Amino acid sequence: MSIFGSGRREGILTVLGLAAFALSVHGLGAAFGLADGFEGDLALARGMEAAHQVALDGGMPLWDPAGAGAPLWASGAEMMYPPWWLLGRGHDAFWLPVLAALHAAIACALAFRFLRVQGCSRYASFVCGAAYGLSAHTGRLSGSLPELAALAWAPLVLELLLRVVRGERQRHLAPLLGPAIAWMFCTGGVATGLTVLAVAIVWYLGWSLRERHRLGSLLVTGAVSLGIAVALLAPMWLGAIELPRVPSDTHPRVDALLNARLVCGPLLLFFAMLGAMRRQRGAPTMRWLALAGLGAAAAIALPFAPSPLHGEAPWQRTPDALWWPVHFALVLLASNGLDDFLDMPVRRRAATVWTLVFAVLVAPAGFVLGEHGAWLRVEGAVMLALASLFLLWRSLGILRFKTVVAAAALVWLSVATLREHASAGRAPYPAPTLAKMQPHPWLFAAPAAETAAPTAPPPRARIEFDLRSDDDTGERANTDAPTQPIEPAPHPSSAAPTLVHALPSWFVPRRDAAATAEFLGETSRTSDYRAHLPEGAGALVVDDTWTPGWRAYVDGREVECLTTDCGARAVLLDSGMHMVRFEYRPLAESLGIQLAVGGCSLAGVWSLFALVRLWFSSRKNTSNGLRTKKAKRPPTMARPAIATKAPEGANS
Repeated sequence: MSIFGSGRREGILTVLGLAAFALSVHGLGAAFGLADGFEGDLALARGMEAAHQVALDGGMPLWDPAGAGAPLWASGAEMMYPPWWLLGRGHDAFWLPVLAALHAAIACALAFRFLRVQGCSRYASFVCGAAYGLSAHTGRLSGSLPELAALAWAPLVLELLLRVVRGERQRHLAPLLGPAIAWMFCTGGVATGLTVLAVAIVWYLGWSLRERHRLGSLLVTGAVSLGIAVALLAPMWLGAIELPRVPSDTHPRVDALLNARLVCGPLLLFFAMLGAMRRQRGAPTMRWLALAGLGAAAAIALPFAPSPLHGEAPWQRTPDALWWPVHFALVLLASNGLDDFLDMPVRRRAATVWTLVFAVLVAPAGFVLGEHGAWLRVEGAVMLALASLFLLWRSLGILRFKTVVAAAALVWLSVATLREHASAGRAPYPAPTLAKMQPHPWLFAAPAAETAAPTAPPPRARIEFDLRSDDDTGERANTDAPTQPIEPAPHPSSAAPTLVHALPSWFVPRRDAAATAEFLGETSRTSDYRAHLPEGAGALVVDDTWTPGWRAYVDGREVECLTTDCGARAVLLDSGMHMVRFEYRPLAESLGIQLAVGGCSLAGVWSLFALVRLWFSSRKNTSNGLRTKKAKRPPTMARPAIATKAPEGANS
């Protein structure tokens, strides 16, 4: 139990022990095949495979030219997070569980550090840090590596925020707050990142209102940090703005009971009930209870809220990640409960009794509901075992009691994590593709397959003559210009007319049976075609996803790049031989990179200024300089009077 000492060496050993324990648990699941087909986001791995191919061809990973027909930002490949570049190189069956284990270890270590900064003891931080990084909740999120990575880095953001708002002596850490927020979002876990950011903003504003003498300074620091984070993430949110509009699927059914059981678990539930028995008004317990309640309400309601984006919102794709505030609040409640009990176990007798009563009342519910799930009975038994263990603390002694509780907690967390690994695998989130295009088989291949992905065919291009405007009240319906009637025979490639958005009224298609379209080549930036219309006029339709970043050039002259009803790209052509080039110039590349460089420069200048200010402050108030100053002896009149006993016989 030396790791629970008060020295810095013990703290380092504790962090390393937690990380090694998390790695061993995930390694055990991978060794016995419990993680096969489960751990890792397969869409992320396949998106990184396309990014590697683009990089090997000498281009920037902006567009997937392998045939998926979507920006790489939209297919789950987050280019700004270096660990993801280990994926997509032919060894995904190895790297997926390794990355999941690594981020679970980071989550345990950073949660321990945050709880220590929060004021918890090393023992409570050890047990509850393990509960943060190893539990059924984090095991469930290992099916989406971006969300698990965002959960792992969340305690770092909150630790920096806590150090900044607690005193002026740590103001040099303020420039790191914005990059820490951006780093959390760079993983791609947008749903978890948004929940963490919401909690951090509310927490920061609360501290600012309590520290009214520092209100202006704190608000300016928070606004600048948030602005730096937004600038650093400019390529991501600009890429999301330019995504094509995709109709969102039906809202997922949210199983609130299942999510609550996975987030709480018998271990966190028992310790959280112990921490919720504090009677002091204004204690942190009330804040954590409110956070758990509001977080649960948001996690249930948000998946049914309409998406403000073109496609599905992040919280609709990964609704499980919305339960992070509940999980975080229960971890804080559990650490408070352990500290209160271990500091004054006799004084906490009433709270412990009430906790045991609740445990005895809640645990049988698992046996009743266990008819529908046998695992609920096991969790009820664990709850009763914890209650009986807390009754034996006096006979075990406080040191043995702490050892037994820590061992039991680690064993149960390991079992819960491995059980989640062994459960049925979840389907990956597919990359957005055209509705008329069948997804490639390698998009849904098992991660254990080490075979290389087959080369996808080039995008299909065709000449369409049966064109209609998708606007029923468009100019074509109101124009008086004569139009050539279109033959009723449809084009062989389509059984229905092609609807084109904003089709100009002046364009009159003429059918040409000898028209041909030839694919010449493409990169992540360009796509070249040759179209030959001897006598007709029509539209070259390319079955690739249209986004605002695409520009079209016909014979070197820029023309309007139109979009069809299925989201494909289209260019209007008259008779003759034409060379058509599509160029992809997204805002994420031009404006996004400039904003990211500007945000990085601002964070660097701010950090340099903070370090210089810290250096001058330390030089001005050094302890060595204070000791060398010779204290002046106060004058006689300024000395305090000393009462002395008068000699015998002296007159007073």
